[in-house]
Amino acid sequence: MRFVKMQGIGNDYVLVDLVTQKLDYPSDAARILCDRHYGIGADGLVVLDKVGADKLSMRIFNADGSEAGVCGNALRCAALYAYKEGYTSGARFVIHTPSGCKDVVVYCADTSRVRVDMGIPKLDGRSIPTLIDAKSVIGYPLDVGGRSVSVTLVNMGNPHCVIFASPKEQFEELSAQIEKHPLFPTRINVEWVKVRDRHALTMRVWERGVGETLACGSGACAALVAAVLGGYTERKATVRLRGGELEIEWGTNDRVYMSGEAKEVFRGSVAI
Repeated sequence: MRFVKMQGIGNDYVLVDLVTQKLDYPSDAARILCDRHYGIGADGLVVLDKVGADKLSMRIFNADGSEAGVCGNALRCAALYAYKEGYTSGARFVIHTPSGCKDVVVYCADTSRVRVDMGIPKLDGRSIPTLIDAKSVIGYPLDVGGRSVSVTLVNMGNPHCVIFASPKEQFEELSAQIEKHPLFPTRINVEWVKVRDRHALTMRVWERGVGETLACGSGACAALVAAVLGGYTERKATVRLRGGELEIEWGTNDRVYMSGEAKEVFRGSVAI
């Protein structure tokens, strides 16, 4: 099977092009291919296909084989690949995902810059989903191992738990507990955010089914939305992650836009 290894500010993926080949069990393939010791190594597996003339579809599977609704960094990688392979008639097109259709723009292919419309954030409890019965969950005191942590919940195609704090010693322990907290029936991504100023955030992320990653696009979007709801920032800001920076804007039309790099690392083939 042929594959392309890609990354978006350090969030890395194995991309499999289903336009030219077949993959019957992507969930099983994700567990094999994403293993960093026995496989290629990646945070997730992206499968890209065409569903008609100038129409593309994308699915993403986490390293543990679970399927995600969408991933902003993976979406930018898939968009850049599709554009360079000539699967689109222009630089602006739509990619279908399990969480809806996403508008993308490859606005500078030479420097691999891609802009993505991540859609309208969902804030009510049922849409996260969470067992917390509320129209919005902002600054909720979540009990984690006897410790109260203030959380804001946002769904950006995936569920996110945003915390405005910077744990250093207990990052992995607390994040793993929050990911699998009984209030989150489908598990949840965890973002620890520091406000630098009204236009800048720093974020560390723990992704469900993966663990800590260098970046998370939908998580950066959730962080900005949570920061605006908490009165910390304006509606446009730079989010600095361990792998690089993303420009996030929560538009007046309520849609969230993300801009950042996407790059091809290498191509190869693998027996599976």
